[in-house]
Amino acid sequence: MKGGYMEERRNNLQTWIAIAIGVAIIIGAVGSYARWWDLGYGIGSYSLAHWSGWISAVLISVTVPLFVILKRRSGIPYLVLLTSHVFINLVAFGLLTLHWAHHLGREFSPDWGTGLTMFLVISGMVLTGVIQRFRLVPKSQGNMRFIHRGLSLSLIIILPIHVLQNTGMI
Repeated sequence: MKGGYMEERRNNLQTWIAIAIGVAIIIGAVGSYARWWDLGYGIGSYSLAHWSGWISAVLISVTVPLFVILKRRSGIPYLVLLTSHVFINLVAFGLLTLHWAHHLGREFSPDWGTGLTMFLVISGMVLTGVIQRFRLVPKSQGNMRFIHRGLSLSLIIILPIHVLQNTGMI
């Protein structure tokens, strides 16, 4: 009985942390779009807004394959890996949202291209991942897993194209 209680407390804590991160993402997006804070100042060749996008891309590009490999080949408990996967990717999504909202707020008619596509794909990944992790729609777990993995594969194609286009390499 005590193990179930501790697991329920951990799940409740993780739920509240995820909600807090979600609220922070919304506030960050609105603030970035409305220029409540300056993400346009340069650090090297790129603005802080660009760096948030780069950091997000690196986090996702490194941690997602690492999660897939470790869950199959390591002795690390699955729930530890899953928790890390969920929260690292929520933070990465927050950084990406800052990047996207900053660019959306500075351009009257932005180029929707791969940036919008990638943002929608990652938003879908976050939504389906959160639905799976917190079992928000228990009967749809299999469907959410299928959609989540499909969107992940789409991201593998879209991310390099987006980076190459926006750095002028293609």
